[in-house]
Order: sequence, then C-alpha cells, then structure tokens
Amino acid sequence: RNQVASFCLPLLITFVGGKGKRVDATHAFAILLDEISYQGDHEHNHDAGILVWAKFEIVRHAQLLRLLKLRPGSSILSKAIAKALPLPLVKTTLFHESSRLRLAAFLSLSSVMFTYDDTPSSDLNCLLLEADLWREALPYSLKCSDKEFIASLTQSLRFLLRDIFVKQAAYPGTVAEKEKWALSMIDCILSFASRKATTLLRKVSKHSPVRKLLPNQEQWCRDIMVSILSDDVIATLEIMMHSLWDNTRSSAYGALLDTLDYAKKNELTLPLVFVNAVSIKLFQSRAFHLASSPRQREADTGARMISVLCATQTTRENEFDFLKELSRTVQSRVIMMQSSLGICNDDDTGLSSIDDNRLGLPLAHGLIQAIRLIVERVEFGNVPDADKLYESMTRICFQAIELSLVV
Repeated sequence: RNQVASFCLPLLITFVGGKGKRVDATHAFAILLDEISYQGDHEHNHDAGILVWAKFEIVRHAQLLRLLKLRPGSSILSKAIAKALPLPLVKTTLFHESSRLRLAAFLSLSSVMFTYDDTPSSDLNCLLLEADLWREALPYSLKCSDKEFIASLTQSLRFLLRDIFVKQAAYPGTVAEKEKWALSMIDCILSFASRKATTLLRKVSKHSPVRKLLPNQEQWCRDIMVSILSDDVIATLEIMMHSLWDNTRSSAYGALLDTLDYAKKNELTLPLVFVNAVSIKLFQSRAFHLASSPRQREADTGARMISVLCATQTTRENEFDFLKELSRTVQSRVIMMQSSLGICNDDDTGLSSIDDNRLGLPLAHGLIQAIRLIVERVEFGNVPDADKLYESMTRICFQAIELSLVV
C-alpha cells in the first residue's frame, strides 16, 4: 500500500494538467478524503484501520507536494482534512496498537493541526497543541521494535530538532511565542529520549508497572540524544539563556543541564564548546562578565552559564573543586566591594565617580546566585571538607548581606 500511494498520489498533479494546475490538485485530494470518509461511514466491508491510514497518507503526500500552502485551493483541502481527521481520531491513532498507524499519524501531525482553525491568530495554539500531542504520545511509541517505524520516527524527531528548534523562523508568532514553543518541544523530546524505562499507563503513579527498554530501543533513544548534543542545538540553548524573558532563560537552562547530565551518565561526547580549552575559556570569561553586570537579567544569565560550566565537570570531586574556587572568587569580590565602598565613603566625590563608571564597583550578586544554583543541583554530602566549604559560603553570604545593608 505504501508503494501504491507513493506512485499514484503524485500522478494526480499530472492528471489535472501538470504543475500549473496545482490548485486543481487540491480539489482532487479533497475529493479523495471525502470518498474515503464516505466509505467508512456507509460501507462496512472495509478495514477501519486501513481507511484511517489512507487518510493520513493522503495528507502526508499533500504536504510533500506543497498543496497545503496554495491559495485559495488549500482552504478547500484544509476543510476536507479537518473533516476527515478530527482531533479525537488523531489522538486515538497516536496511541493505536498498530505501529504503522501510529507512524502515519506522527508523519502527518504538523499538517493536520493547522487545518482545525484557519485564522492567523490560531497558529500558535495549533503549535502548542501539536507539542502536547507529541509529549503525550512519544512514551508509548517505544512499544514497538519495527525497524522501519523506529527509523522513520527518529528521522521526524531529528527534523523537529534541526528545522523547528534550531531554525526558529520555521513557525509563526512573536519571539516569546517561538521560544516558548521550541523549548516545550525540546523538553518533550528530552523527557522521552533520556528515560531508561517508561510506563505503559497514561496516569503514572508510584505503583505503576515499569517496562524496561529493549536494547534497540535504548540505542534509538541514544541516537536522539546524540542529535540533541549537536553543536547547533546546544548553541541555540545557550543563546536562549540570554533571552529577555525569565521563563525562557529558566527553561533553556534546565534543558541544557538535563542534556549534559545524560551525556555524562552515558559517556557521550560533549559539544566542542565544552571540550576545547579555548572555547571553555571564552565561555567562562563571558559568564563571569555577565554575572558581574548590575543588570539583573545579564547577571542571571551569567550565573546560569557558570552553573552549566560546573555541570560539564567529569566527576563530583571536580564539581566540588569548581565550587570551592568559585566561593574564593566571591569572597575576594566581596572584600573588593568593601574596599571600594570604603574609598567612596572617604571621598565626597566617590559616589559620582561610580555613577560615571570611572570607578567600577566589583559586584558579587551574580556569582552568589551561581553558587545557589550549583548547591541546589549537586549534593556534596559525601565529599570530604564539604561541611567546611558550606560554612565558608555561609559566612560569605552574611558578609554580602551586611554590605548590601550598608549600601
């Protein structure tokens, strides 16, 4: 059936008069969908699963032939798709026992979502709905060892990573909406590919039965995570940590940490920015520069970048050494602040000098936030001298609080 569809459906453009008559081809595809729906409703001698597969296959080929982007013919085809494939049917197919039906639904999901409402303001809602469907259905897609299914779905996920997530202009909306949707999708893929076991129940509880992944399924998830660890995707996450919006910075930071944790646990190669000595030095310099900024947004970005640098350390001991060195830097920074403010108090013109940036005040709030992020993420209870380091950092925080009260 796949071969017949791949051969016959593109010929419809030739039958209606060639590429110059592509609008007429949209009518032909719409009539096909209506006819299949009619057979399913009035003739009961057809397999319902085959009819549903045929509908998704027609939509997929319409997308490949770019018939959904034509005006005004695409509106007729869109209405036919929305009528033939209502949302409840799409959801049911994504969880169908047949792997071929699930794959057909995944491959046509993007095209189907945009047919439910043709108003421009609905584009973002359709994208968010699509992301929710991916998030719900992906865990249950592991219940298949079919090589064709695995290869095709992996290719679809890589398309999402490369063309949707990295190239944000591939979908509509404001910058904030693009970032929100892209991070929602990357979080969905991460939660799917980084898990070592998945549940078969839709509502997960502490007593839910867990099914361990087969070796080929583990390799499938590993391949997806390797795609996420590409330089392009990691660079996109780093750029999003510089966003104007707090939620975007927080989500990008969380996704980056999850990816690095998976890479370390599974001994995957980290991106070049965290391996090359020159790149690491440049990344660290920018992180400390931003963490020292008086602007809260920039200091927040710098703190998260420092925490990410700590997460790239190979062992817990190395992370502890990184934190210890960071605490020393903060302590010296607080002492420098006390010294600078002391000079300001002795000099009547000191405050104006700082305001004019002729005398830079070494700020420590971004570095202290980086310490908080690291301590919240990593447990150093079994590391020697951890208690002493915690006591030292506590004293530093008290000094910083006293200094801020003086200011």
